[in-house]
This record gives sequence, structure tokens and C-alpha cells, in this order.
Amino acid sequence: MIVTANGKKRTVSDGASINDLLSELRLCAERVVVEHNGKPLRREFFSQTKLRSGDLLEIAQMVGGG
Repeated sequence: MIVTANGKKRTVSDGASINDLLSELRLCAERVVVEHNGKPLRREFFSQTKLRSGDLLEIAQMVGGG
């Protein structure tokens, strides 16, 4: 199925969760903020939230520095 993450179409397997997508993108769930279909998603729901074809995701990675 196809989802859009940060403006790019991505193919994910049926039943994939947001955590699965983050793993595929090699992103650490503890260091990102995810908006799922226009709504911020709490980190504890990443593994429970199953993706559906057409979902829109914005993923922002937190970066430290100074």
C-alpha cells in the first residue's frame, strides 16, 4: 500500500505500523515527532497505529546542538 511521508510516496506492507515505517527509514522513534493525517501522534501509540493506504505523515527529527 502507498502512504505519503514528508511529501514522498512510500510503499509499506499491509499491517505496517508507524514504528515499522520509522525502522524502515532508519529513524529512532524516541527522536522524532510524527503527525498522522494532520494530527500529532503521541509516541506511545507509534507501535499501535497501523498505516492505511493514502495516509499522510509528517516526520520531524529532533536534532541536538549548540
